[in-house]
Amino acid sequence: MILNALFAWLSEAGYLAGNPLALARRRRAPTQARIARYLSHDLWETVKDTVAAMPTETARERLHAARCRWVLTVLYLGGLRASELTATTMGAFFCRRNTKGGER
Repeated sequence: MILNALFAWLSEAGYLAGNPLALARRRRAPTQARIARYLSHDLWETVKDTVAAMPTETARERLHAARCRWVLTVLYLGGLRASELTATTMGAFFCRRNTKGGER
C-alpha cells in the first residue's frame, strides 16, 4: 500500500510514466457462488420414508422397493449424478470388508 502510494505520487509528479502497481491494485471481479445441490436431512428422511412405504406384498414389489432404496442411497451418499449412476455397471461396485470379514 505504501509503495503503491509512492508510485502514484511519482507518476502524478511526472517522474514516472505510470504506476507499475496500478494493475495489482485492481480487485478481481467476484466469482459466481458455487451452486450446492443437496437434500436437507428432513427431505432425505422424507425420501427414505416414501421408499419404506412402497408396497412389498409380492416378490416383484419387494425387489422394486429394494432397488429404489439402493439407487437413491447410492445417489445421496455417493454424491453421484444420475448420468454417472446409469453409465456405471454393477461390476464397478464392490464391497469392502473389515479385518473380521464384515461388510463396511
